[in-house]
Amino acid sequence: MKNNITRTVLWVLVVLWMGVIFSFSAENAEESLETSDGIVDVVVEHLLESKKDTMSISDFDAFKMKVSHFVRKSAHFTAYMLLGILTLTALFTHKLKNKVRSLITVGICFLYAVSDEIHQIFVPGRAGRFSDVMIDTSGAVLGILTVFGAACLIRYLKNKRPLKTKERC
Repeated sequence: MKNNITRTVLWVLVVLWMGVIFSFSAENAEESLETSDGIVDVVVEHLLESKKDTMSISDFDAFKMKVSHFVRKSAHFTAYMLLGILTLTALFTHKLKNKVRSLITVGICFLYAVSDEIHQIFVPGRAGRFSDVMIDTSGAVLGILTVFGAACLIRYLKNKRPLKTKERC
């Protein structure tokens, strides 16, 4: 019974996070830019605190555009890293081998990224990009590696001994 509740809660978290991703993707271009510009402004102010007065307006704008691009792509990566973590964690409640769990997680995240980019084609001012699917999937893979790395670290700390060469986490 306890396992079923845990499984349900974990899958609900996966679906809720997918909803968060969907809601960001549903923002039109202007709303999306406004969302990311708040972060960009903070980053640019912090990075250019001492140099802002000596830069030309065109150099400042070019720098801000580069930071904006980086922030937007980092948001993709991070959102799907979290989706990978949540999905893999939910799959731990199922009796599967780790390799199968990982492949299912990558598959779910990849397919959701594809559907997300297709969704964006229908949002005013937005476009679907395969490069974003690859960024999203890379984030999911890092999420998977993070979960397995954390599990390995926990096991190591719990046993208080180094793992033997052929011993797996």
